[in-house]
Amino acid sequence: MIGRVGDSTVAAALRRVSGLSLVSSKFVYVRGLGERYSSTTLNGATVPSPDLTRNVIPLDLFPTSIVDSLAVQKSYSADQAASFGGGNVDIRTKGIPDDLTYSVELGTGTYTETDSEALSYQGGDDGVFGTDEGTRALPDEISAALKRFRGGLSTSDIRKVLIEEGNQYASEQEADVGAQALNRKLALNLNRNISIEEGSTDPDGDVKASVGNRFYLDENWELGFLAGASYKSQWREAERTQRNFGAPDEQVNYRRKSTYSVDISGNFNLGLRFADEHAIESTSLFLCNTDDETSITDYFNENRQVSDGSGYREYLLKYEERELALNQVQGSHSLGPETRTLLPLEFFNWVPEELVFDWFFSDATATTDIPNQDDGSIRICCEHAAGL
Repeated sequence: MIGRVGDSTVAAALRRVSGLSLVSSKFVYVRGLGERYSSTTLNGATVPSPDLTRNVIPLDLFPTSIVDSLAVQKSYSADQAASFGGGNVDIRTKGIPDDLTYSVELGTGTYTETDSEALSYQGGDDGVFGTDEGTRALPDEISAALKRFRGGLSTSDIRKVLIEEGNQYASEQEADVGAQALNRKLALNLNRNISIEEGSTDPDGDVKASVGNRFYLDENWELGFLAGASYKSQWREAERTQRNFGAPDEQVNYRRKSTYSVDISGNFNLGLRFADEHAIESTSLFLCNTDDETSITDYFNENRQVSDGSGYREYLLKYEERELALNQVQGSHSLGPETRTLLPLEFFNWVPEELVFDWFFSDATATTDIPNQDDGSIRICCEHAAGL
């Protein structure tokens, strides 16, 4: 069915299944329930989400070329994990394709709510690939200071450790001055070139490619592979206005937010089969998703209203890089006629041909990197004039 319809990603294919809803073109919810009650498994194994705030993984990064079948379960059964909620989607991959297969997909587009100019700031040079080359990383001097001063860099924490290390000061005031000077020196190591500016945006880009084939080594041995990669980038811009119900003209909140997102994925499947009696298949998958968010918020409250002639402005910079690396190996073995010809008959005669031995190994690691930030964002507040 997936082949006939022509969907290129798992997310696009699952939206045609009744009882499933597609959110943000990548997350699948079962029966309209949120991500708390929806889960995704790959070949029956739980896959961690690279997004710390979500329980589900983005399914638009899985190409349908590696899919053997998709199973959607909407009620609990004994073979499901104890964390089963409202539903589960199991993606079954294939190691050996039926025949030579290849595809190349190119796409582009524009978002009508995104102007030609979007908010941005001076970040890493590798932002186009969804990675940071070190501009946003925590400086080595601060990392070393965190170890030296036991995780605290306030003047009081620094002063306490300096005294314990044997540093003598003529007075407590001199000790405070020394701690303040060291605190300021550490702060100057941070990247401060983060001024927000407007810049031109590129159209959305979407590139997908995959290739696979099956090789017959002899009449019993088959070898196959599937490889694929994808890259997608897009700019999104949103504007929001919030007004106080009691004073809608005096207490108002304006926010403008620009987000640059990059999605990169790669997969490699390999399969080896002997006479339909032995099969070993491996699946390797890498996903990378980056969101670089910049926003400006102007707001007026009961303390400073629009008619007062001044208000508040808040700048927000948020960079989050998420990755998922997965490796799986599975096998199925039975003692059929072809296998018995290669083994001593006297020893294996007692083993029935219907006996099948299956094994499976899965290792997945999800990481989230928010460089140079403790709470995931940098906020800079200032006052500004009422004229916007």
